[in-house]
Amino acid sequence: MNWEIFSPMGYTSVALLACVPLLWGLHLLIKPRKWLAHVAVLCAVLAVVLAEVNSQAYVSRIAVDQAEVVEQAMAARDLARQQAEKQRAEEAANIQFAEDASGDRLDKAGLDDTDLSYFESFGDDAPDWKKQKQTRDENAGADDDLEAMIGGTTEREGVDVEGMEQAKEREPIFLSEKDMLTANRLDKANLTATLVMLALAVLFVVVDYVRRLNVYREAYFPLPIPSKWADALTPRPSVVVQPDKPRRSVQDELRFITRRGEVFLYFSDDPDAADEAGAAMPRLPGGQWPIRVLDLKQASELDDRFVFETLWFGRNSFVLQDEVRALKMLESFVTWLAMRRDAKAHTNRRVHLLWDLGIEVPQPLRQRIETLGKATGLTLLICQKLKPKEAAA
Repeated sequence: MNWEIFSPMGYTSVALLACVPLLWGLHLLIKPRKWLAHVAVLCAVLAVVLAEVNSQAYVSRIAVDQAEVVEQAMAARDLARQQAEKQRAEEAANIQFAEDASGDRLDKAGLDDTDLSYFESFGDDAPDWKKQKQTRDENAGADDDLEAMIGGTTEREGVDVEGMEQAKEREPIFLSEKDMLTANRLDKANLTATLVMLALAVLFVVVDYVRRLNVYREAYFPLPIPSKWADALTPRPSVVVQPDKPRRSVQDELRFITRRGEVFLYFSDDPDAADEAGAAMPRLPGGQWPIRVLDLKQASELDDRFVFETLWFGRNSFVLQDEVRALKMLESFVTWLAMRRDAKAHTNRRVHLLWDLGIEVPQPLRQRIETLGKATGLTLLICQKLKPKEAAA
């Protein structure tokens, strides 16, 4: 194989292309998953760029080396000459005079003009007087102008090319015809493969992003996409207990939920945390598309059924600071969720209940929420409270 069919950039693009599936495999093996899938997209982009540069700046300059073609033509010409001389020598009279040259032994008297011109084209050795005659004939068409004879110096005006830039042509790269065809074929395959791999790398990142939205340790950069997409790839549990060392604080978790286009009901006995959660939260980066969070302490006229229906249709989020009402609201929610399950109804957007109170959710109620929430699209997130000794430390 001739390694000159590609430039170093071309071979680099091939190496980057091979790295993409390798990065995919490492991304699937390493947990929690990080950013190897995004590195694969970067490698695919660089492979496309380098493949295009290699094609335009190198492969397009490859031309067939004419040295071999010329040598083959000259060899064929010499062979034809030898065969013709041999054939004519057999037919000519075996008589040669002293003043004849080596080629004059052929019987040219019986040849026509076509045969004579054919033999003269081989440039055989002619006598000196014939060469001089040929020289005089060549000079017969010389210019007889007087100025030319005396060496006139008059210059004729031409086109002024001052300031005109001549494009420098890039020097061709000479290879054999076989290598040129191989380079063109591999170049086309490389360009196609890099574009296909780039599309697959982007698709891999999109699918991986949607799948990781429901994984607590791996989710990143939430966007308001349909909840069913993520739930189809990674089903979410109906009851989740926050780990001892949470990845996000409660407020960050509320913002994460809102950025996903979903709604929440935040049960809290901390006035500062409730006030912070009661501010409007954006669904898009840059504070765009804010959603209003209603504080039930200030809007006491809103009953539990209104809160349930508003959450079900994803209109608003709520904050509640009353422990007694919180337990009664959960019991009411269970009753209404059972009715929706029987009707095979499901929320368009996931509904989150964040339990951040000092009391625990009763086990029977928790089990009911786990069963009904899976069928209707509701999740109960139980936040970990610090014990008094741990808080003091």
